Amino acid sequence: MRKFLTIVFLLLLFFSTSAVAAVWSTRYDGVKLYKNPDTSSYELFDYPINFPLKIVASSGNWYKVVDWMRLRGWVKKSQLKNVPGCVVSRRKINFRSGPGRGYRNIGKLFQGNVLRVLRTTKYWAKVKVSDPNTGQVGWVHRRLLWGI
Repeated sequence: MRKFLTIVFLLLLFFSTSAVAAVWSTRYDGVKLYKNPDTSSYELFDYPINFPLKIVASSGNWYKVVDWMRLRGWVKKSQLKNVPGCVVSRRKINFRSGPGRGYRNIGKLFQGNVLRVLRTTKYWAKVKVSDPNTGQVGWVHRRLLWGI
């Protein structure tokens, strides 16, 4: 009986943790990161649209999140959307026309660039640049991104 309860506890722990540890994106420009789950709390940061945030906990109408720079805080649940996004985590990377090194390089992306994920393969992600001036679509190796 004790072994059964231990297994049930571990399964509940695993599934409750995995349900919370998701990466969602900001719904619009200016999403505020607060120190505590309260709008009168200290504001730590303002995020642009489509910025990916890993959800690590939930409390009422708030999510506790962490970003790619390991900045932690709280955002309102209504300010996030369950749409995949990612951030370039390396200083400068190639932006390719297809999913592989054999495809032509169509540009460069830089650390901190916010991307919307359109599709993924085992090693590559088809992404759209969040910059409204370009909105260019291309492929990037997944290990060079944070959030997917």
